[in-house]
Amino acid sequence: MSITADTTSASYTVPWYGVLDAVTKGSISAYYTLTPADGGAPSTSQDALVQYSRQQRDGTVCGPDN
Repeated sequence: MSITADTTSASYTVPWYGVLDAVTKGSISAYYTLTPADGGAPSTSQDALVQYSRQQRDGTVCGPDN
């Protein structure tokens, strides 16, 4: 995905349908690449490993509505 941001902040919400709803638990590798508007060389962050689980303690799997 590609987003445009100013020089002070940027954010992105990972979509539920087609991404987060595809797995019950596991891990997600996340990183970003910044490309300067002036055409300078892009830079990429280190990977971050994010643990992800929709499984509740009682064994039920939560979804977008619960």
